[in-house]
Amino acid sequence: MTNETRRIDIETLARFDPLSLLSTDQLNELAEQTRVELLPTAARLFSEGETDNRAIYLLKGEVALDYSKTGERKIVSAATDESTQALPQIQPRHCTATALGDVEVVHIDRDLLDTLLTLADMSHLEPEVVMSGQGIIHHR
Repeated sequence: MTNETRRIDIETLARFDPLSLLSTDQLNELAEQTRVELLPTAARLFSEGETDNRAIYLLKGEVALDYSKTGERKIVSAATDESTQALPQIQPRHCTATALGDVEVVHIDRDLLDTLLTLADMSHLEPEVVMSGQGIIHHR
């Protein structure tokens, strides 16, 4: 299997946390700028110490997370509820992620995601109603 990419659909994106908070328009915008990557066994998704500004979600397969400081190895499988969360996002990365077989992942730019989530949060704010001598004024 070689590294291949394909477009992701918004239904798949909406399964992930916190992407489920985004509107359909925001999910469409995110889908336009995001691709699914197909990776072979032993492919490295990211390395410990790396700073890459990406949120990575596992769609298919299993990934090993190796923490060199503790010697711990954690296996993340797309077949579990845990995969609705992004792989560890702390930057610089605290572990190395390696495909344990053929995997499909989606890489999302953190700046884009943060912007869309902020806009989604703002759109849920209740308008503030203020009375004035000129009537009711709505503020967001």
